[in-house]
Amino acid sequence: MPEGVSLDFPTAVGEIVGDACPYFQSLDQGSSASYCNATPAVDQQVAHLSSTRVEYVDPTGSDSNSAYPRYGALAYVAKTAPASSSGAYLAQAECALAQVQHSSCTAILNLFLHEYGEPPS
Repeated sequence: MPEGVSLDFPTAVGEIVGDACPYFQSLDQGSSASYCNATPAVDQQVAHLSSTRVEYVDPTGSDSNSAYPRYGALAYVAKTAPASSSGAYLAQAECALAQVQHSSCTAILNLFLHEYGEPPS
């Protein structure tokens, strides 16, 4: 992602597990391991907020060819086996804006985690 804001809601089970796998170690096992092929950027900093939510920052933007740091958040919930799309979802938000707009990234990611960061009851 170059400069801007993006929201992603993948629907294919391989895409869901493949995108979430680098951040949620429980997916790198069993039948879902075949989907696990991505790795976070080398200098990416990851904070695990809960078993279903992570925040990350790529401070140099190198993973996305951005001139600005890339901030992001993921929310992953697997209500059944991780390799099944039944009840599983992944939502991802990313923001890469100039430092003077960093507060906008913070607000966007906080709202995203509030809306999508907890498992449905």
